[in-house]
Amino acid sequence: ELQACVDKIELIDYHQTISVANGLKFHALNAGHVLGAAMFLLEMGGRTVLYTGDYSMEDDRHLMAAEIPNVKPDVLMVESTYGVQVHASRAERESRFTGTVERVVSRGGGWLVPVFA
Repeated sequence: ELQACVDKIELIDYHQTISVANGLKFHALNAGHVLGAAMFLLEMGGRTVLYTGDYSMEDDRHLMAAEIPNVKPDVLMVESTYGVQVHASRAERESRFTGTVERVVSRGGGWLVPVFA
């Protein structure tokens, strides 16, 4: 059963447009959230919908900011875990993170960074 599911996966790249049944097309764009995160611009019947989960408009050391489509969508759908939360600046977050790592490692400790999306 697992292999049957895997066989149905179709990989697409950012900026690639896929056409499916009944004139529905979707175009993948970088969402800037985590590596590989995408937002999708859907087109059908002359209407456009931009759908995205979490996204970031801030360049990071390992990610570029989310892309802005070259068309204004008729509908914007956004799912967001921290949609109304204000985060500390990148400089503050990096300083706090590297300071903590330095304190742990300088005492002979190890450091494991769990990552989730």
